[in-house]
Amino acid sequence: MSFVEKLWYGRNPVSWILWPLSLVFRCVSFLRRMCYRRGIFRVCSSRVPVVVVGNISVGGNGKTPTVIYLVENLKKRGFNPAVVSRGYGGHASEYPHVISDNSSPLECGDEPYLIYRRLGCLVAVDPVRERAVRKLEELGADVIISDDGLQHYSMGRAVELVVVDGSRRFGNGAVLPMGPLREGLWRLGEVDAVICNGDNPSDGEFKMSVIPMTPVKVRDYVTPLAEKGRVLAVAGIGNPEKFFNLLRKEGYDLVRTVPLADHAAYTQEMFAGIIGDWDGIVLMTEKDAAKCRDFASDKCYFLPIDAVISPDIVELIISKIGSRQQ
Repeated sequence: MSFVEKLWYGRNPVSWILWPLSLVFRCVSFLRRMCYRRGIFRVCSSRVPVVVVGNISVGGNGKTPTVIYLVENLKKRGFNPAVVSRGYGGHASEYPHVISDNSSPLECGDEPYLIYRRLGCLVAVDPVRERAVRKLEELGADVIISDDGLQHYSMGRAVELVVVDGSRRFGNGAVLPMGPLREGLWRLGEVDAVICNGDNPSDGEFKMSVIPMTPVKVRDYVTPLAEKGRVLAVAGIGNPEKFFNLLRKEGYDLVRTVPLADHAAYTQEMFAGIIGDWDGIVLMTEKDAAKCRDFASDKCYFLPIDAVISPDIVELIISKIGSRQQ
């Protein structure tokens, strides 16, 4: 755990040094929110309902698995869902960028690329999300899921969902930089639902469980790992320890763990340095696999995961956006 995380998720009195800056951040965040609500700043509405899957804290809480779950289940209900994302870490030549088989994570970002690879649905990325929303409208989507974007208030939305890490929750409960929150806990009272990723959801929260699948080879996304055993584990996500603990729970023997920054950019040289002289299985997240497929060895596998959430969350969304038009 980094020094910053120890401040945010522990009870370190040093964090109070940052309280004045945190107070400024809280005021600016609240005033910005009010300016959008009062019409001082323009909100771009959409003909198609937008469902935002976001969080109020920094770091990975499980938004992407939630987006995948919602797209799959809305498809089953007859909708034609699409996904919009900022495309963090990507640098496309022009925006909005609609992901295709010819796209790469360098263009569109790792998480949008992962979603496209998994679902094959319409996915558009743009730092200005409302432009991507308009593009997806033109392409025939009848509901749009925004991967993150809770604080992107210029994008209109019909439904707001917040995903919470069940183990870390909200840390010390303070906003940046004193704590991990982008907005105060008051914001939870305004969203349509809170989804708890992990054990011990609070009253009124939807419980989300993560189901690990059989690891598959990074090079072909098909060949399964023959058996569990000793592995070198790599994770460039918001909370790498959560992935490592999941592997241990599943019975893998982790000889070494390599935690990387969220959205870490891979190069062949960097990847070779990570592996070093290890000649066994390398097991990584699906998000990491998207960025090193071109130079991964035959011993590199990734662990796909599926989210399981109460189907009531889909019913809540449909009740908010209305039934699909026949």
